Amino acid sequence: PNTTHASKQHTNNTTHHTTRTPTQHNTHTAAAAAMPVIGGGGAAGSEENRLLHCADGLISACELSPYYPSESLLAFATNNILTIARLAPSTKALEELRHLHHVSHITAIAWSPLSVYQQGVQPKIVLCTAGADRVLRCITSNLETDSIIAFEGHTSFVNACAFDASGEWLTSVSDDCTARVWNVATGALHATIALQSAGIATMWHPPDRHNQNLGPDQLLSFMVAERHGVVRVFHVAEQAPLACLRSAKSPLTDADWSMVQPDTLGAAALGHWMRWSLATSAVPLSTQPLTQQRGGKFRWSRAEEGVFVASNADGVELFRVSGNADVMSRRCLDGHASAVSWHATLPLFVVAAGAHLRLILCEI
Repeated sequence: PNTTHASKQHTNNTTHHTTRTPTQHNTHTAAAAAMPVIGGGGAAGSEENRLLHCADGLISACELSPYYPSESLLAFATNNILTIARLAPSTKALEELRHLHHVSHITAIAWSPLSVYQQGVQPKIVLCTAGADRVLRCITSNLETDSIIAFEGHTSFVNACAFDASGEWLTSVSDDCTARVWNVATGALHATIALQSAGIATMWHPPDRHNQNLGPDQLLSFMVAERHGVVRVFHVAEQAPLACLRSAKSPLTDADWSMVQPDTLGAAALGHWMRWSLATSAVPLSTQPLTQQRGGKFRWSRAEEGVFVASNADGVELFRVSGNADVMSRRCLDGHASAVSWHATLPLFVVAAGAHLRLILCEI
């Protein structure tokens, strides 16, 4: 799509501009693909695997919004195009709402809790992308016009970014062995934290759905996972770690903080997954091998306790754990999976596999 820059301003190494692009609305109804039951019915559960979308090129990133006011929204990237779409779980259809041209290959996407997409309310889309040009871009859109703030400073590949629960802060981690904290409103760099190795994942302390009285020391804490097997928790006002978790395996390839059990973190390493409890120990509660001996993505379910998926170049596996025991493990998808993202409230997730987006519904 054509892009016109209406204004441009440089402040604190930050670029502000407004763009207008033609709005495109397309609906892709899920194909009637095979829907195998994996592991049988009853207590063992089942999955429904459907083709959701076929893109024009390889999908480099995809992310469902983890927040209720925008839980139907999905963003994915292909061929330097960022697509914002609406997922209708009841009809298994994807409605494309907006296409934005991105100046570089997109490597990561993060949704802000300030995003709203509900009937009768003016849509507000707020998300951040990480590009291969080492620049983070915070995009705000009403699906007709878009404003963009660029966060510049990383000197190597940016692997992940994340908003805090208020939408005021943004963290990013990079192959330049730093984690950076940004003020979203101004684009100013708040802090740079030196890491021992490349940063591969970051996430802020999840809002506790069972405890609405969390203090700022908890809500303003964020996790940084490093490739050489260390996961550390920091506070936005401190550069000294609040907690340091060590992996029995390395290199780490991904890590995640459970939104359902905020004291629980998990990670994938070369051929293994592991999980920690912040309340008990700096060593993993459990470490288990994956079916395929290659690390990849690790994502906790946003709706079910103890449920997560691990993906790699060979496919996607679904797990459910309780205590120190692995009570369920089954393969959901064969083949390369570049990204996995769970729905905010439903037991389903989206997988980016080559040029395809696949929707997997899990009855657990």
